[in-house]
Order: sequence, then C-alpha cells, then structure tokens
Amino acid sequence: MSGPSIQSNSGSGTPSAEMSSLQLEPMAPLEEDENIISVTTGQNASMFCSMCLNGGNLVTCSCGLTLCLDTCIPVPLDKVKGIFTCPVCWKQNRGFAPYRPFPSLQDPVMIPASASTRARFPMLTNESLCILVFRLRGFDPQICPARLVYSHIKSYFPGENTGLKLAFIEVEYNLRSSSSQTGLRKKLAKIAETLSEYKQFIVFISTHSTPDDGCLWSEPNPSPHSVTPSVLFSYLFPPCITAEIARDPAAMLFFITCGATFNILETRNEIVSFCKPLFWFTLAFVRDEFHPTTTHTFLLDFVRECYLHRKFAIFDSILLSHPNMGTGVDRILLALKNEEHPLFLYWSNPRHRPHGHPVSLSCRKCFAISSLNMKPLDDTRVGEKHTREDSAVGKSKKRIREGQDGSPQPSPSFTPRRGGDRDRLQQNICHYCHNPGCRAIFTYEPRPYAFAMSPSLLSESSPVGKALGYWIGQYEDENGCPVPGSNKKPSLQMPV
Repeated sequence: MSGPSIQSNSGSGTPSAEMSSLQLEPMAPLEEDENIISVTTGQNASMFCSMCLNGGNLVTCSCGLTLCLDTCIPVPLDKVKGIFTCPVCWKQNRGFAPYRPFPSLQDPVMIPASASTRARFPMLTNESLCILVFRLRGFDPQICPARLVYSHIKSYFPGENTGLKLAFIEVEYNLRSSSSQTGLRKKLAKIAETLSEYKQFIVFISTHSTPDDGCLWSEPNPSPHSVTPSVLFSYLFPPCITAEIARDPAAMLFFITCGATFNILETRNEIVSFCKPLFWFTLAFVRDEFHPTTTHTFLLDFVRECYLHRKFAIFDSILLSHPNMGTGVDRILLALKNEEHPLFLYWSNPRHRPHGHPVSLSCRKCFAISSLNMKPLDDTRVGEKHTREDSAVGKSKKRIREGQDGSPQPSPSFTPRRGGDRDRLQQNICHYCHNPGCRAIFTYEPRPYAFAMSPSLLSESSPVGKALGYWIGQYEDENGCPVPGSNKKPSLQMPV
C-alpha cells in the first residue's frame, strides 16, 4: 500500500518573505468613455491545515480535509504509512473507537487540546477562484467590498505553481457613447479568455440607482443616465461571459447599490429573473440611503466561512454575529437557484423595528421624541385577532377610561424559537406614549409566514437587547406578497 502524499510547507502564521502583496497592473489614463480593467492574481501564498490553519507537513484525507503532522496529528514522519483518515471521517465510520489516523499505527493518537478547539475542520476550496467586479465609473472603489474580500482570502490560494489561483478582475464601465459600448464588448471578450482558467466565480456589481423607477446607472456624473436592469445586464454579461460563469454551479452575485432597485417590483423581478438561472446565490442589501461600509465585515466573514470553508450551515450564526448591520440595512434580498421565490431578511428590533416595521423616534400623535415603549400582547397564537377586552390592549384602554396610570409594564423576555410554526414571530407589539395628556397606542402586526433566521441571544427587555436585534425571513412572490406556507429556512446546501 502506497503512503500518503505529504506536502512540506513552512507556514508559521506570518507571511514569508516571498509572499507578494496585492499588486494592481498599471491603469491607463482615464479618458472620456474609456472602460478601465485591472487584473490581480495572488501567488506564493501558504497552504493551511484545516484544524490549526497553519502550515507544516500536510496530509490529505479522502474527504478533502488537510491536516498537519506537526501540531494537530502528532505522528512521526517515519511512521506515516498507508491511507490517512481524518478525525471527522473516523468519528463517522468508527464511532468512539480509539483514533488511529494511519492503519500502520499500533497505538492510538491523542489530538492536542489546543489544536482541537481552534477550528471546525473547514473544508477548504480546492479550485481556482475569480472575483469579477463591474463598477460604474465614479463609484469609489474603496467603498466596494470586493477588494477587501480579495485581500481577506488571498492567502488561501497558492498561485500558479500549484494551479490553485485567485484572480481579481475589475471592469469600470461607462456606456455614454457607442464607442465606449463597443470598447466594453471587446474587453469583455478578452476577459472571457482569462475566465476560462478558473472554475469558481464571485461577481460584484457596484453602481447607483434611480429612486423613482429603480433603474441602474449606466453613465456617471455629471450627466448620469439609467437603464433597466435587463439592458445593463445585456452589456455586462454578454454570452462569452455568461458561458464561463455557468460552468460554476455555485457562482455568487452581490449587488452593491442603493435599495430603490429592489423596492420597486418591476426592476426587482427583472434582476431575479436574470440572476436565478445563472447564479446559485444572489445577495443584495436593501436600503434607500445605503452605505456599503456597514456590510464589509459581514461579507468578509460570509465569503470566508460560507464560500471558502463550505460552511453554509452557519449562515444564521454569521447574521447573528453582525447584529448592528441592521442599523445600516433595512433588509437583505436572497435569490437562490433552488428556491422558487426570493427571500427577504428583515432586521427586527423590539424598540426601533418590531417585526421589521420601522418606528419613528417621534410619537405620531403628540410628536414627542423617544416617548415610546414596547409591550407584547398576551395571546401568541398565530393569526389571532386581539379584540377581546381582557387582552393587553383591552386592559390598557380600560385603565385609560377609568383614569388610571395606564403606563406599560416592563415587557417580558421574548426570544424567537426554531422549529415549525414556532419560527414565526407571533406577538403583536404596542407602543404607548408617556407624555401627560397623550395615551397613543400603536400596534404592529407580525409578518405573515415569517420565521426567525437568526435567534436573539439577549432578552429584549434588557438594555443591550433593546439596542441589538435579529433577522426574520419572509418569502415574497413577484407581486411583493408573502408566500403562504413558506415559513421555513432556505436550503443552503452548496452544490458541488
């Protein structure tokens, strides 16, 4: 029996002297109607152990996990014989049997505690990746997170010498004249030849949108012009580009633009209709006054954990670890190839956005600032209409009629639960004004067929719980209406 393939690597947690920094090819001088392309290829990066994320003498299991013999699997090189079995496969096949990573070993192996607790055995990608960016001229490249994503994952790709490459291709477009449109087509044809060398694709579109009709900008300031999404896509995604992207069953698309495009049904449906056949996963942040920097850390974690490490099961945990993103994003659009309808994720906060509904700082009746408080209704049955006198609202109205204080009591803790119909946020939330002479009551209905996408870790009645929030999901059809019976989390099993 032949021995395993061992890769000797000197990675030590710090970049080697040979590791090159991010280098961009020199850009041509900006001219009127010229489309600029910059290409960056990562090289000389380290290979990493899937357990300690460091280098060393690496062995690979048949499942694809790569571990090191220096720290995580303490086996001398002279005893390495036979087929290597990683701890994950051993646990699945042998249960609680003492762990022997190689069949030639007589004694079991103890995994060091420091190694076993530092990672979740991520399955690192083993295919070359291309990050393709379409950016409107004048759109600040530092705001678009694509360059940050490239720098964040660059060290996972060894480069030309192993065939595992990472490329960053940026296309700055301006469709103002016929000559610039022709130039863009020619340059995209050349880019298609480069894309043929890669098997995985992450695409970013960075542009602006028109608030009135949701159309996307095709020409920058000072004389901007906008077109419908289908027209813009006809320029950015010619057949030579779509043919290359279609080779990747797990291709992803991220929209970095203000939310008017996705708040208007016509433009939203155009985008979803185009993206679902081509991209397995399409994500867009929806907010009229959108600032992309509020999403940078989320995208960095998402690409590394969900895409690079193939850990889509922790997508809800990544949402939960970025609760403050909801202060800059009202909702997130997810269009999945394996889902019939697009999914909207609403940021929910008991004080500022109950069930994803925005709440003004001012009372709508007396216009006082920050005079509102939250109190859930008593009955939490799904679809229940709270009209009885003994409900929370009825009791409040009765106290007001009797001249009592009428101020709300501290709200009980409410944490969204998982599983079946319990995923729905089932409680109405009322807001009471505390000003003398004003007893306004505002009721916010739960979103129908909604479910908790990320659970709330803190009590909503606590000071920190009121400041943070969680995400609830709701499928919507082409008319913007909730889809009945669709209160379940999406299947995020990444295709191979």
